Amino acid sequence: RRSRSVSEAAVSAGTATAGALPSSAADAVGVPRLSSAKDAEGWSMQRRILMFAAVVLVAITCYAAICLYLKPTLAGRSIRDFSCFYRAGKMVRAGQGAKVYDFASEQQYDEMWRAELVAPGQHFMSQYFVSAPFILLIFAPLSCLTFAHAEVTWYWINAGMLLTYPFLLVGVLQRSKLLALAVLATPFFIPVEIALIEGQQSILLLLLFTVLFRELARGHEAASGCILALSTFKPQLALPMLLVLVVTRRWRAVAGFCASCFALFWTCVALVGWHTTLSFPRVLQEFNQIRGPAGIHPDIMINVRGMLYLLLHTQVSEFVLVVLTFAASVLLMIALVVTFRQPRQPISGLHFSLVVTLTLLASYHAYMHDLTLLLLPFLLVVSYLPLLPATVPRVGLIVAIGAIPFILISSPSYQQIVLRLSIALFAFAVLLFLEVVNTQHVGSPVQATAVLPGSVG
Repeated sequence: RRSRSVSEAAVSAGTATAGALPSSAADAVGVPRLSSAKDAEGWSMQRRILMFAAVVLVAITCYAAICLYLKPTLAGRSIRDFSCFYRAGKMVRAGQGAKVYDFASEQQYDEMWRAELVAPGQHFMSQYFVSAPFILLIFAPLSCLTFAHAEVTWYWINAGMLLTYPFLLVGVLQRSKLLALAVLATPFFIPVEIALIEGQQSILLLLLFTVLFRELARGHEAASGCILALSTFKPQLALPMLLVLVVTRRWRAVAGFCASCFALFWTCVALVGWHTTLSFPRVLQEFNQIRGPAGIHPDIMINVRGMLYLLLHTQVSEFVLVVLTFAASVLLMIALVVTFRQPRQPISGLHFSLVVTLTLLASYHAYMHDLTLLLLPFLLVVSYLPLLPATVPRVGLIVAIGAIPFILISSPSYQQIVLRLSIALFAFAVLLFLEVVNTQHVGSPVQATAVLPGSVG
């Protein structure tokens, strides 16, 4: 017992000596050091990695549950939108790319592959393919698989993009809890679920817009123009951002956009031919005139067009509705230009959020799945507001962000959901506009907090 007591006393004395001596002296006498700050930082990093691994695993479980349970329940009785992309890819592989916009030919091909496309008991309806031809660089390889395997593959590609986009904003979402919340909350956003179930392209557009913001914030203007060009498979959602680049005189970005569009044009020509490529604007115009199950549905569009249609279509003619929608869209674009009236103005997260929100409102063609893009402004605004004192517009922004998901599950009919969502989106845009104008006139110590480190902002 005496020897053990002496040993314990010696260890205590050695520990005290290590704490009292400088590090060099402790090393010289061979006394071991205590855990350093570097070790504590390494342990903290390991905890973060484990936390994010658990968060990603939970998100993957949610996406698997949507695929296995929610998707068969909601879309099991009718064919999904993915069928038109799959069919167009098959037509390109069969050497019939020139007919991807010919609805009669599309129906013939659907009849040929009907047994593969449609499960017993499913309602089948041919869908128009109205995307830019270069998007078939994705769907032509997928069409090598059977329809069921291609659909599942595209689903998990989309899920992978949803898991990726929050991590591209690490410089903005500097708090790890906010980044984890972004990963976990995404699968519960109803527009995301609809985009996944229908096999739409909105999630790809979300990823491209996230990369676009990242490149703009870092000052990589030419790269941002190239990314914007890749987004033109939905031109109505890409052109307002091009307008911002022109107004702010980011000529390198405009040059990158034009060069990439030139390359994409020749890609389209290689896929579907000259005539079909040049007919794309005409196809969009003709599709806008089509009514019926396979045509357009203004009553379920979540934008200015849908809002005006639901409020006025029983009181005014269709021509008056078109004029009012055009005038409202022009006013929204004027508001966008006003906020970027200064040449070379930095594009912060708040500015980019306003661009995305006004783009969705002014878009002539935007359905529920297109609201997937709102995830980006939601994250940017939530990362910005906690650093500032509370004001009425800032509190209103938080309320609007919370109200939009609530509206999706609380309204009794789909038309009421569309109308309330359109009004809430408009209110969110107005509050964003007021906050942007306030930061420009008054100035804010955290005005550039929503840009990435090392950015031109």
